[in-house]
Amino acid sequence: MPVEPRHSDELLIALRSDESEDDPRRPLTHDRPQVHLAGTPRALEEFGKYLIALARLQSSDGDLHDHLEDVQNDDGGTVHLIVRRVMPT
Repeated sequence: MPVEPRHSDELLIALRSDESEDDPRRPLTHDRPQVHLAGTPRALEEFGKYLIALARLQSSDGDLHDHLEDVQNDDGGTVHLIVRRVMPT
C-alpha cells in the first residue's frame, strides 16, 4: 500500500445538493449530490502523488483500498475517506 499522503488533514470534503441554487448547503435528499474536494496546495499535491502511487502499485489484491481518517468535513469533524482501486472489466 502506498504511504498515506502527508497533510491529508488539510484536505476537506463537502457534500452538497446539486439541484438547489437557492441553498446549496441544504441536506441531500433525492437530488444528485455534489462532492467538493478542497485542500491546501501541498495537501492536493501529496494526494495526487498518493493516487498515482496507488494506481501503479503492483498487487494481485482484488480489493485494494486504503483508509484516510483525518480528512476534514466541511460541516465539522472529520470524514473517513476510503480510496479504492478497481480493475477494468
